[in-house]
Amino acid sequence: MPRTEIFLDKYRELESLIRSQNNLKETESILNFIKNSPKVRFWKEQMEYCAEVRNLLFHRPRLSESYAVVPSEEMIITLETLVKDLQNRKRCRDIAILKSGVYSQGLEDLVKPAISTMRSKKFTHIPILEAGKVVGVFSENSLFNYVADQEFCLISEEMKFTELENYLSLQGRDVETFTFFPFDNYVSDLSIEFEENFNRGKRLGMVFLTTNGKPKESLLGILTPWDILARENR
Repeated sequence: MPRTEIFLDKYRELESLIRSQNNLKETESILNFIKNSPKVRFWKEQMEYCAEVRNLLFHRPRLSESYAVVPSEEMIITLETLVKDLQNRKRCRDIAILKSGVYSQGLEDLVKPAISTMRSKKFTHIPILEAGKVVGVFSENSLFNYVADQEFCLISEEMKFTELENYLSLQGRDVETFTFFPFDNYVSDLSIEFEENFNRGKRLGMVFLTTNGKPKESLLGILTPWDILARENR
């Protein structure tokens, strides 16, 4: 099969993957999506180049039944690589710590044993769950702020997380934030959120995965910045 036909076949495969993975209608321009969407930023330059060549081949008439442009072997390999990369995109569920493996506490649980576990396991955050839903996060920062606000402070053996409820909020933290994200969405889409928060001077401390990424849904798993970094470096 001539290279031009191979290129067009491979591009159709790439286009189909882009549409299906991003819920694009047939009437929506693939080239415009590639140029404007951060979701394909990892492959933007190569995709844009291939899309422009495809448009030239598809919309320009042949000369004496021959294409005016013949894609190089390197372009075929580039397209094959793009298709393979999209087919093998990781979803959050693939690298998440599932709920069964998450160390969490409830508002009625004792604080001191949790602190001991954090120290021994080197945990930085503990999700606080009620009826399977995330209602807060306990961290070293929570404890620091609590101690700083007290004239006299004693972490007793009987202290429960209910007494620290004002310091468990998911909102209003100075440099740290938390987000909810759909369990089945792509990790590369989540990476965008990490970058956007970083650019705003915020650090994502933990990502809570639920069915649709809604706070009122039951927790299915979590991701940390380290999970994302490990994925990007593989």
